[in-house]
Amino acid sequence: MATVLDIIDSVKARMREDDRIEVSFAQMISFINDAAQDVAASGWVIQDMDEAGLFVTGTYEYSVPSGIAFIHEIRIENTVTTPSTWDEIIPLHFWRIGEYDTPMLNFHKGFPIPDGKLMRVNGQKRPTLYTATANTIDAGMEPYIREAALASALSFQSAAIPELEAARSRFALAGEARQRAEAFLSRSPQRFRQFPNARYVPGR
Repeated sequence: MATVLDIIDSVKARMREDDRIEVSFAQMISFINDAAQDVAASGWVIQDMDEAGLFVTGTYEYSVPSGIAFIHEIRIENTVTTPSTWDEIIPLHFWRIGEYDTPMLNFHKGFPIPDGKLMRVNGQKRPTLYTATANTIDAGMEPYIREAALASALSFQSAAIPELEAARSRFALAGEARQRAEAFLSRSPQRFRQFPNARYVPGR
């Protein structure tokens, strides 16, 4: 999997950096985050799941796992097998997401709580925003992130270069990178689309 540093190295190798106009690592991370926010605004989501919740008899409210923005199913741990499996899906009518300050999973009082078993929450999260070069880029989004960041970096350079011809060259390259990025975005692979039956987690 690619890291933020891998994307930066790829971008810098292709942008023919001008010694007078340095694009810093902080600026590059900002360009990468701009790209991540673009895909988020376009509705792209990342598959995510959590297996930390433990069912307790008589407890019908559980915190929604951190980061998950949409939930499409909840499964119950099967401890008969080794290792455990997750064959049983809780029907949708047995649970909902409560709109509180802290999002909660509310189970219907008619649901038989499987005491002591783990729950698996299958859902989707928003694209990641990055803070360090060691962060891993969301899998599958590398092509878009790279081309969009390259376009932003080249545009930044072209605006600062005093020579008109050099500025035009970088501006043209920025346009080509932007077109490649938009082509990736328009295809919107199935893996990045919200599940039709997914339920929204308020505030996320």
